[in-house]
Amino acid sequence: MNLYQLTEAFEEDTRNLTVLFANGEIDEETFQDTLDGFGGDVEKKCLNVAKYIKNIEAEANAIKEESRKMTQRAKTLQTSSDYYRSYLLRAMLKTNLKQIKNSFFPLRIKSSQKVELSGSLDNVDREFTKRPARELDKSVAKKQLIEDRDLDSKNKIDRGFKFAKVDYLFIG
Repeated sequence: MNLYQLTEAFEEDTRNLTVLFANGEIDEETFQDTLDGFGGDVEKKCLNVAKYIKNIEAEANAIKEESRKMTQRAKTLQTSSDYYRSYLLRAMLKTNLKQIKNSFFPLRIKSSQKVELSGSLDNVDREFTKRPARELDKSVAKKQLIEDRDLDSKNKIDRGFKFAKVDYLFIG
């Protein structure tokens, strides 16, 4: 029987026992002994349900702990991967290797540009910043820098931001 059924049976048996006691069909000692006997199955089932709850909670905590460990492991592996990628990139740049052809792992270096502040954000016109936090809007700034390339060097304006060279290593 499940706990619900035991509880229902306990309530029904208690009602019947109370009626028997009220009608004088059983004495008080028999009433108490029988009442104590009814509770045994319910108590045992309650303890078993409590054990099951503790087991489920322990399993949930174990899963959380393993998840935390796996997350930490993933971070460690990613950090290691980033380090070795940077290590390989530095070695290829120092030896002037732009690409390495290989059927399994072709390697190539791609140079790109990113926008960064050349001074304080206070020196940047508001049209190149995001609101409300007032930070450099790099997409708008990049478009302006590309337009500024077309100007001759005498007419260039210091806008407070510039292109910075960034090298990326692609592993095929």
